[in-house]
Amino acid sequence: MIKATDRDLKRAQELLKYPWFQSDRWKKELELFLRSKKKVEIEALSTHGLKFLHDYLIDKIHGNKIID
Repeated sequence: MIKATDRDLKRAQELLKYPWFQSDRWKKELELFLRSKKKVEIEALSTHGLKFLHDYLIDKIHGNKIID
């Protein structure tokens, strides 16, 4: 994980205002991001190969797991 930039945090605040990000799930994720001020860049995961990235994301999505 890497430190979120001021720009990242500002953008997350903006996203919270959009109607399509009003579900509890989106709010929870955005608020977690704003509290932790940490992020993962997809490029960092892709260094292990695209198959790894694909399998990792599918596992997290289907398992309803937080990506960490």
